[in-house]
Amino acid sequence: MYRGAYSKMVSVYDEIAKFIADHRLEPVGTAYEHYYNGPEFPVSDMLTMIVMPVK
Repeated sequence: MYRGAYSKMVSVYDEIAKFIADHRLEPVGTAYEHYYNGPEFPVSDMLTMIVMPVK
């Protein structure tokens, strides 16, 4: 779960990719994001679940 601005999620994707490589997993399919709240919330409180399927 990521909390913060959408524009700063690149580093989170980098961390996920590193975790996948470090654990010798293989990404499959398409990564996607699930947004738990919207623009009515302060940027610092925006919640996003980033999902990267692996095998």
